[in-house]
Amino acid sequence: MKTTTLDAVATRHGVAFDMLKVDTQGAEHAIVCGGRERALPQTFAVSLECWHAPVYEGAPLVFDVMKAMHEAGFVLFRMEKHGDWYRKSRPRPAAELRTPNNVDLLYLRDLDGVAAFASAARLFKAAMLAELWGFPGYGLEILEVSATRFPERAADARRLAGWLEE
Repeated sequence: MKTTTLDAVATRHGVAFDMLKVDTQGAEHAIVCGGRERALPQTFAVSLECWHAPVYEGAPLVFDVMKAMHEAGFVLFRMEKHGDWYRKSRPRPAAELRTPNNVDLLYLRDLDGVAAFASAARLFKAAMLAELWGFPGYGLEILEVSATRFPERAADARRLAGWLEE
């Protein structure tokens, strides 16, 4: 199967991603690494499913993906256990605990990275996405950056901030 990278897609099509959802059964690390130069610096949010245990042969585990996301300028905002399993196949008591095997991760671009976005509109979108995922305080921080970076749109940023504070 022929594959490409996020950077190649972003360059070829001239796009900037607001959000990425990556659930690729073990290829998450390769996708993140393939977007470091062009795609990820312009992306606000990344949602990934990652694995604690070696479910897919040779696939990096959750901590490898977390390190790559940190190096790409993202901050972990949410981690949720997605599934778990029994470690051995044998008869089990009903109350036996299972081992977590995969998690869903939500990363948002760090504030310095958001400040580098090229337009007030992109910053406004980032602020609204932060609010949508339950982080209105971070949305307000982004709007403060927007008002400073794009003073001609400061009134718009203040209106949106008033909406987030309600």
